[in-house]
Order: sequence, then C-alpha cells, then structure tokens
Amino acid sequence: MKSITELKEFYEIELLPDLKKLENIRKAQVIRQAYIFVTLAFSILLATILTLPTMLLVFMAVFLVVYFLIFGFKRKRFDYKNSYKESVLKKISTFSFPDAEYTPFQFIPKKYYDLCKLFIPKPDIYNGEDLIKGNADGINFQLSEIETMERKVDSDNKVFFVTQFKGLFFIAELQRKLENSTYIFGNTSTEFIAGFNSHYHDINILRPELIITGDDAFDKSFAVYSTDNYAAEKFLTTAFKKIIQEFKINTGANIQFAFIENYLYLAIPERKDLFKASMYKTLLKFNNIEQHYNELCFCIAVAKEFQKNAAIRTNA
Repeated sequence: MKSITELKEFYEIELLPDLKKLENIRKAQVIRQAYIFVTLAFSILLATILTLPTMLLVFMAVFLVVYFLIFGFKRKRFDYKNSYKESVLKKISTFSFPDAEYTPFQFIPKKYYDLCKLFIPKPDIYNGEDLIKGNADGINFQLSEIETMERKVDSDNKVFFVTQFKGLFFIAELQRKLENSTYIFGNTSTEFIAGFNSHYHDINILRPELIITGDDAFDKSFAVYSTDNYAAEKFLTTAFKKIIQEFKINTGANIQFAFIENYLYLAIPERKDLFKASMYKTLLKFNNIEQHYNELCFCIAVAKEFQKNAAIRTNA
C-alpha cells in the first residue's frame, strides 16, 4: 500500500480536476432544486394571502417560464452517482490496488456474510455495491460496501425492518487453513455478546469460548472467542492487537473479525455511506478520501499480520 504523501499527490493530480467538475455540477443541481422549492413555497404563500387558490397556477406558470429561461428547455439529466463512481472511485481503486478489479454495482455474495457468523440471525435483506476484488501485497481479497436488514414484528403484528449491518465488508484468503475458529468483537455490550452466545446454545458443535488475554486495555475494547484458546492466544500478538486497537481508537468503529478455516472476515460499520457522493456536501475534501484509504490499508495490514502469525504458528 502507498503512503499518505503519495495519496495526497495522487489526489491533487488525478482526482481534483474530476472532483472540481463534479462539484460545479453538484452546485448547479442544488441551485435548481432550491429554485423549485422556493418558488413553490412562494406561490402557495401568495395564493393563500390573496385567498385566490386559482392564482397558484398562474404564479407557478410564471415561475416555470422563468425556470426554463434560466436553466434551458433541453437539459439532459446528469447521472451524478455513476459519474462519481467512474471518474473518482475507479481511480481510487486502481491507485490503492493496481492488481484488483473494481465493479461498481456488484458486491460480496451473501454466502460469505452468512459463513462468517459475525451477524446473527441471517439477514432478510442483503444488498451492496462497489466490489473490489484482486490481490494486494500477496493477499487475495475482496471487499465491498454492504447493507443488511432484519425483519421484525412489533406488538401490533406490524412488520418493520432494522439495519443489522452497514459498512465495509472485507474477506482475505489465507495461505494456510486453520483448524480453529476465532472471533473478535469490538462491540462488547452485554446484549450483543448474549446474542452471539445464544446462537451456539442449542447447537451440538464445538462452541467458541471467551478468551481473557491478560491485556486489560485490549480486553475492555474487544471480546475474543475461539474454539482453541491456545492457538488464538498465539495469533493475538502485541503487533496485531496494536493495529486493531489504534484503528478503533482513531475511528470509534466497533470492528468485528472472524478467522475461519483459510479465510479472514472483517466488518467495519459506517455511520455514513462509504463510497457515495452526497448532493448536499462538497466533494472537495481530502480528509474523506484519506479516511477511506486508511480503512483499505487497515484491512490489508490486518490480513498480512494475521497471515504472518498463522505461518509462524504452523511452522512451530
């Protein structure tokens, strides 16, 4: 992965020209929307004051003529979302992972989400976008933005849906198959852990047990479960714990991991859309690009460190 200095240079040379073009289009669309909203509100207000409802049509017709004179009659609708993906996200993907492929409207298949067992029960709605798949620093991986929802029924028998997970979902293929399963949860709330434990309560399989690492700061921030305590403790090196602790401190995200067979699963919840351009916020902020790039670097760093530890453990 490249440095932040290289990212900054890439941003200024490759991304900024495209971002400025999109920013001008964004501002123009916001102005159009504001004009429509203001004129509609003004027309309703005047018609109400004059107590002549029919005048509403007259005022709106006048403002409509003015709108076409200002913005034109044959304005082609601009696909803002797709343009951002093609001109910005595709370049970021190529910069971050030269040996990977970016597919804007695909996402990680649901079977991997279910296999990781990080989210219980299985979701009723599963969707996503912005799939990146390939190799980085010797790690075969795939990642995408994922949003899942659970179906609920309230006391009045009304159906509603709640978000189960929304954020970045990352999978890395390890070079060695693990005999144990290990889970690391950044969410240490009693309710969350109880939900995880209940999944295994009535299942006649090897049940993951809670591990106390002896590192008080780490144990307060993360709950670790494994089917092999000894192996898990060997994986949880000082370097590995430092990487994930620093990320959680810097982002506040309740990151979650699963290490099953020869796969690493990593889920990073996001409060906002990860790779989407907002119509009502400026695009000209390097901090947003830097934040997303740091998350991508974190995923690869975790995979590399864990794979190194797995190799040491296997050869020991």
